[in-house]
Amino acid sequence: MKKFKVQLSKLMDKYNFEVIEFNYYNRIFGNIVLRIKKGEKELNFVTDRGEIYCNSELLCDYEYLRKENKTTHQKLLEIIEFKLNTI
Repeated sequence: MKKFKVQLSKLMDKYNFEVIEFNYYNRIFGNIVLRIKKGEKELNFVTDRGEIYCNSELLCDYEYLRKENKTTHQKLLEIIEFKLNTI
């Protein structure tokens, strides 16, 4: 989790976003709730059993765990950067 937080912090600095909320639920499948903001733009990411949502929209199902051999943390960072590039 420490590595994830460092990488997330670097992404936030790169795109001038700030973390508004970060919760990691180790006992609940390792789910994450993450809210980030820049000005009036706010993005809400949620992971649920490997699925990744942004603003309640499913962006990625859990298949990447098997097909891409990535962790949820790795895939979430990838998706966050993709979303920030499109803003």
